[in-house]
Amino acid sequence: MAFTLFKMFKRKQDVRKNAPTPNQIDAVYKALMSGLNEMEIQGVDRVVLTLYESKPSQNATGRWLTAGKDTNYHPFETLDETEQGMIKAGKTYTVFALVRDNVGDAVRYADNGVEVYRRTHIVPMLPNLKPESELNYVTEGGVQTGENFKKFVDTVATGNGWNPEVIEQRVNSGIQEYKVMTRILMEKAGVYDALKRMEQRQLTPFEQVMRNNFASGRSS
Repeated sequence: MAFTLFKMFKRKQDVRKNAPTPNQIDAVYKALMSGLNEMEIQGVDRVVLTLYESKPSQNATGRWLTAGKDTNYHPFETLDETEQGMIKAGKTYTVFALVRDNVGDAVRYADNGVEVYRRTHIVPMLPNLKPESELNYVTEGGVQTGENFKKFVDTVATGNGWNPEVIEQRVNSGIQEYKVMTRILMEKAGVYDALKRMEQRQLTPFEQVMRNNFASGRSS
């Protein structure tokens, strides 16, 4: 993964004037860790830190794709509005996101960390696929945890936007976006309608706990 990180950040490294100081690196590390802690407190699985259009990967075409590897990614409906927009427009993009070890029971990692993914839009052999189909993309990258997480911080703590204040703002915004998306998904799934029906009759103890939990999440 180190070579991938180098390529992704090379353009920023070439233009920076000064290398980050140990204090700057430590501040960025603490901000990212604080973000992960706040996500755990709020029950949020994933927060996008930055996302931008990028060049297609040369490794994404001219070969057979490996199911469950090249096309494995988060379900489209759980992504934030900006990333969904990239996908609907057929853009190749790179995304960095803070994640917990279990993202919506759809993607599991060894530990909390930072996702680094480049998603190359391709023209699949299967016709009439919906724009949000994962088969439209080759996904390369993974999650940075443990020592790789610390190396990631060394790489991005260059003063080019990666500072504690920006990270904190992005985490706070991402948490709110996550909650909005969660409410939308729950409404589409009919959860709130079911809760209303439960209120019209005597609840079992289990149903009472479930109603209280969802009501608390909806008001957050």
